[in-house]
Amino acid sequence: MEIRNIKTFIKAAETGNFTKTADELGYSQGTVTLQIKQLEDELGVPLFNRTGKRIELSEKGREFMNYAYSIVKTEAEARSAMEEKSEIKGMLTVGMIESVASFYYKEIIEQFVKTYPEAKLIVKIATTVELMDMLKKGMLDVIVIYDRQVQSDNWECPVKIKEPLLFFAGNSNGFSGKHVELAELGRENFILTEKGCTYRKVIDDYIEARDIDLNWNLDIGDTMAIIDFVSKDIGISLLPEYCISEFLEKGSISEIYVDDFEAELYLQVIYDRRKWMSPVKEAFIDLCSR
Repeated sequence: MEIRNIKTFIKAAETGNFTKTADELGYSQGTVTLQIKQLEDELGVPLFNRTGKRIELSEKGREFMNYAYSIVKTEAEARSAMEEKSEIKGMLTVGMIESVASFYYKEIIEQFVKTYPEAKLIVKIATTVELMDMLKKGMLDVIVIYDRQVQSDNWECPVKIKEPLLFFAGNSNGFSGKHVELAELGRENFILTEKGCTYRKVIDDYIEARDIDLNWNLDIGDTMAIIDFVSKDIGISLLPEYCISEFLEKGSISEIYVDDFEAELYLQVIYDRRKWMSPVKEAFIDLCSR
């Protein structure tokens, strides 16, 4: 259970609106929605009753609120007691896939830079395959990827969050909001991420194993461009929920519910446990874990 999700829950309860919560916390609306969903999934109960854009605590939400305040208070006290007197300095090289840097971890990067102004953060954007190779070669201190569960005796994974992969289309597409089998989408124009990206490999492996033909007409390594093209009905695509949740909520795109497709993928923060845990690396990982 992440502290930042609990803090977002408290703020949402206070404002009664996800958009206002995002404004006050400096997050995107999609990030707020995703954090609340993660917390609800972990607890196994709905924390809010939603009526249009207005939200109010559910019965279980009111019950959890007391625990939430207590958790946040304890975390702040512990952090204050353990905080080192010296400033965090030094250089940290972090590798991220493009969608993580642009959406999910944008706020974390901003918070790190503001919290540790004496530190030097270098963010490298690459595909999952490239990032894992650079980590093995010692070219990166930490990587943040979206992939199947990574297991290695040499690697530590302090943050692992399950994230669904969703199909989506423009609102005028005939499949928008419908339940379908993947083969039914065979005649649609697919807009796919570049090869080397995990979710591109997932769909390629899936259709090959089932002898399904999909028609792709655009291969592009820019997540925001994919969402924009899909919203203009140039094609359909699939991306992690953290990339498109804000646009689904705004109504600029719609989900396609592909009943025979499921991929178990995780947002993961990974580093080499054999390497020295510098204060700046520890500070970054701690921020990711909240």
